[in-house]
Amino acid sequence: MKDTERRRHPRINKRMSFKLKIKDSVVTAEMINLSCSGIYCRVKKLIPLMTTLKIVLALIYGNEENEVEYVE
Repeated sequence: MKDTERRRHPRINKRMSFKLKIKDSVVTAEMINLSCSGIYCRVKKLIPLMTTLKIVLALIYGNEENEVEYVE
């Protein structure tokens, strides 16, 4: 049986470290890929299902280092 892609949005394979804020603690994570509907990442600490997270990504665009957009 051939696997068919069922995702609505394409994924971008890009590795990047970022931080997750969980209540009063911060956990470092590594993004494996992302799409407009989510991020697949690895963390070294167990995060229970349905935990509310605050994620802030610094997305660089253009050719200048100062061209950064912060997305929450």
